[in-house]
Amino acid sequence: MNVRRYGGLSMIALACAVASYLATYAVQQQGRAGRADDLTAAAPSVTDWLEMTPRQAAAVRDIEAPFAADRALLEASLVAEREHLATMLENPAARDDEILRQVEKVIAAHNALERRVAEFLVAMRPHLSATQQKRLFDRLASTVREGGGWRWRHGRPGSVEGGWHGGGPPPGRGPARGRGPDGGLGERGHRGEPTATGPSPQPQQVPP
Repeated sequence: MNVRRYGGLSMIALACAVASYLATYAVQQQGRAGRADDLTAAAPSVTDWLEMTPRQAAAVRDIEAPFAADRALLEASLVAEREHLATMLENPAARDDEILRQVEKVIAAHNALERRVAEFLVAMRPHLSATQQKRLFDRLASTVREGGGWRWRHGRPGSVEGGWHGGGPPPGRGPARGRGPDGGLGERGHRGEPTATGPSPQPQQVPP
């Protein structure tokens, strides 16, 4: 159950990353990348990772536009349902049946978002080469199996090839409580995605 849940969040993270990249790409095509966002321009993007051509990026933009609108509505619905559930859990007078009904609403909202993301990713496939498809979907399959995900900032990967960069649980410990959609119901953490797991950084030795 947990693997399926976090695997779905990984898929959402990946699709949101692709969508975020497209906005950056449009700015770059207009020759304004340096003024758009220094952080975005300085880091590798999804298109760099997949080595997409301008024609491929344009084709993906066409299917991304309706997805972006749907995604915004579905994300807002999921946040609202989760907040309602959190409020009910804080209310000692809330009945068990009411809480369980609200849990079902949260599940339904999450499933609707996950389904729309899957539709977007599948629609991308005809516009990618066999090599690009394999790289993208093999990576997605890996995150689904691991129950992890990528942290994306400004349309770029914190680590495309994986690796733990803080902000999430160390390997083998599972999601921490109170870290948003992936870490329990106690706190409304950042609405971002779970961080990919990997070896924890080791402290450097300072020579005497």
